[in-house]
Amino acid sequence: MTTSDPIPPRRTLTHTLRSRGAAPETLKPPNAVFTGNRHLQVRRVIIFAAFVTAYFLSQFLRQANAVIATDIVSEFGLTAGQLGLMTSLFYLAFAAVQLPLGGLLDHHGPRAVTPLIMLIAVPGCLLFASAHNFPALSAGRALVGLGMSGVLMGAYVAFGAWFPTERFSTLAGLMMGLGSLGGLGAAAPLVWLNDAVGWRAVFYVAAGLVLLSAGAVAIWARDPHRRPTQTEPHEAKPQADTTPPDTPMQPSHTPNHPSNLGTVLRSGDFWRIALMFFWMPGIMLAIQGLWAGPFLHDVLGLSSLRIGAHLMLIPIGAVLGNLVSGFLGDRLGPGRVVYVAAACFFATQIGFMGLTLWPQETAVPVIYFMFGYTAGHQVLLLAHARQVFPYNVIGRALTAVNMFGFLGATALQWSMGSVIGSFARNAAGNYPPEAYLAAFGVAAGGLILTLIWYTPLAWAPRTRPPTPRPTS
Repeated sequence: MTTSDPIPPRRTLTHTLRSRGAAPETLKPPNAVFTGNRHLQVRRVIIFAAFVTAYFLSQFLRQANAVIATDIVSEFGLTAGQLGLMTSLFYLAFAAVQLPLGGLLDHHGPRAVTPLIMLIAVPGCLLFASAHNFPALSAGRALVGLGMSGVLMGAYVAFGAWFPTERFSTLAGLMMGLGSLGGLGAAAPLVWLNDAVGWRAVFYVAAGLVLLSAGAVAIWARDPHRRPTQTEPHEAKPQADTTPPDTPMQPSHTPNHPSNLGTVLRSGDFWRIALMFFWMPGIMLAIQGLWAGPFLHDVLGLSSLRIGAHLMLIPIGAVLGNLVSGFLGDRLGPGRVVYVAAACFFATQIGFMGLTLWPQETAVPVIYFMFGYTAGHQVLLLAHARQVFPYNVIGRALTAVNMFGFLGATALQWSMGSVIGSFARNAAGNYPPEAYLAAFGVAAGGLILTLIWYTPLAWAPRTRPPTPRPTS
């Protein structure tokens, strides 16, 4: 598509995108992620590593409350509702900035935007670590969420500029998989650190690490210097495009390429993806980030060390799911893989509910691992959005979809806490199994209804062949 071509009406945009893909024989194999000349290859690796490190810290800070929840409740005397509200403020602040973040990323690039926003998390960590009352604790948690809100989307916009479109699912999976090791660090390792130095010291150190990571992104995650091309990367016709395939791409902003948020929000495909992203990662973040730990304490009566060991299985499963999902998404199509994974994810919700009725610790490892593994495939919803929308609105599309994930985490973390808190504690101060049964039931019900809504888009014709042939 050249700048003189009018953009097709919204009702035919998806059809147009699907009908203008490159011929199968011209595409490079999706497993060749870090290819190109030596200088470009090194640059891509550096950019990828800088964002993965930042995302590792984001995941660690996001999931930390699941481990330190018992200490915070004991020290501050919080109810389940207050704990859920305070923890959810990370996601609420995260969600609030997503729509303006998309415009900033599209116009100024991730190198300028992401590290600047990350600096907000530094005083957030310091405030959280030094808090002596609920308002200060909540404000610190919100600032941390705000500061880490631009990491993942900044990375995906950078990848969209530096890597070919057909490798996006693989990159998204690698980014989520390696970065999600931060969630692994917020399990048993954090239990050990909490016992050794206390949760306040952990957050003081985290403030310094976030500052260093922001500097690394600003220094190394350079934006492409080449002028914008006249062709959208996913609409390119190889026989007419003279741009080298490994040249970084930047979005074009011309009158014939509208890049406003309305282009995204008027899409029916967007709402199918966004609502699925509300429930799938929303449930994952709500449970892993808070309720997975208290559930094992209240219902199964486990010690903090045993809880930490079980919590590690969720990020382990998520990392594996992230890595596998990219491989499968590039070959089978992201929508179809997400659909099957979401159905299995729903089955893990039934597993949680089963544990409230028959509390057997032997079943916990399987349920927690599969919960993380199936949830790890949710990254393909972002790859699905990348597939549906043109590059000049990709920042807005990705951040709008991502906003729903954190709105889901905020709503579910708080609402599950409200449901659990509506039940009376027992003599030991624990909430009864029925409280968690009701909370998990809310999550499972919303997920299955949304999965039905997502079905038509999930099984629509793919935009490109699953396994392109290598070219000589």
